Amino acid sequence: MDHEYDLDMFTVGFTMAEDAAFYAFDNGFRSRAISVTTSDFATQTQIHATTALSERIALRIDSDLQDDLQARRLALRLGYEMEVAEGHTVGLTHSLARAKADMDMGGYYRFENGKHWAAEVEVIALDGLNNIIGGLTASPFNRDTLRHYTDAPFMLSSRVSVPVLPRIRGEAAFGVQPRAKANIRSLNHDSLRFNFEDAFSYAGLLLEVEAWPGHITSGAVAKFTSSTSTRTADADARRPANYVTRQAYSRLGAFALGNWGKLHAETFVYFDHYADEQEGELFGGATVDGSYLFEEQRTWIRAKIGAMTPIGVDASLAYQADLRTYPEGEGLGDRYYAFIPHRPNHRLTLSFSLPFSQNAVLDGGTTFDLDNDHFFPDPRSRSHYDGTYLRLRANW
Repeated sequence: MDHEYDLDMFTVGFTMAEDAAFYAFDNGFRSRAISVTTSDFATQTQIHATTALSERIALRIDSDLQDDLQARRLALRLGYEMEVAEGHTVGLTHSLARAKADMDMGGYYRFENGKHWAAEVEVIALDGLNNIIGGLTASPFNRDTLRHYTDAPFMLSSRVSVPVLPRIRGEAAFGVQPRAKANIRSLNHDSLRFNFEDAFSYAGLLLEVEAWPGHITSGAVAKFTSSTSTRTADADARRPANYVTRQAYSRLGAFALGNWGKLHAETFVYFDHYADEQEGELFGGATVDGSYLFEEQRTWIRAKIGAMTPIGVDASLAYQADLRTYPEGEGLGDRYYAFIPHRPNHRLTLSFSLPFSQNAVLDGGTTFDLDNDHFFPDPRSRSHYDGTYLRLRANW
């Protein structure tokens, strides 16, 4: 990745307002692709759909196909739900993956009261078939590694949307995976083994104000995530280990959306803090062989103004910025920080939106680098052209 990859993702990414429009319908499709290098696209396609199987039973499908420099994956989640009373729905859900042990299974309850009140709670058994599959006789030829959970992982999540005052609405969401413990070993080599523990949690808050009904909406957001992983291995293992890694992330931000006739504008400002800590005594296999604390602070800015043209195309101009600072980390020093570009990144994006119908839109845009900095890590490349993107959105 070059130093503007995250800014590329911020440029092509869907805003909170676009997320709200996507999930406001029972069915939605959206896809995005941006050129991040001469030979590479970063793509993502998401689909969610609900189909009635009978008067009170429905099938719910969520799919996420990601193929970029961060991940290559296809996540497919199916839900079978029943309306037990007006506004009250219960459902069973599971995921599908190539490895049988990776299947997640659980249940959820959802309450909806028109567009004013909504709440959902869900409990998921992660890797629900793992210990069952591991208990079967397996050939070491096609499955050398065996994972056995002593404390099986599960995820508890919930979200709620409520009116606070007549023109103020609030949302809250949280999820927690309590600490899971597993023994991981090779079926062929007894000295290849270790114990693994991990835990994860997230929380999000949103407050939305209809500042000028029909014209201006503003609000504030907050998001927090935390994860911890531990790996230990005895002295007689091939790679003895005593290793802990923790990541903590927080975001505070504000936004404003406005429209007046054929004109529209939006502004998003986020303040992020990320901390990555590693500690222990034996770091077998870790990228950095030793304890460290890495911190990163970022300010994200998106300001956009546009108008509907007489030919039916919405044209807009946006400014995006990724402003980073790195507080002095412990245990890394110049040998690591020397590879991180400390410069701020600014760009302009000229974009268009072509509506096919009331609920289907094709977006495109070209970005222009305002810094004229080189393509990290190749100092010979330098250009104001910063890439092109396309997006397709549809709801029904």
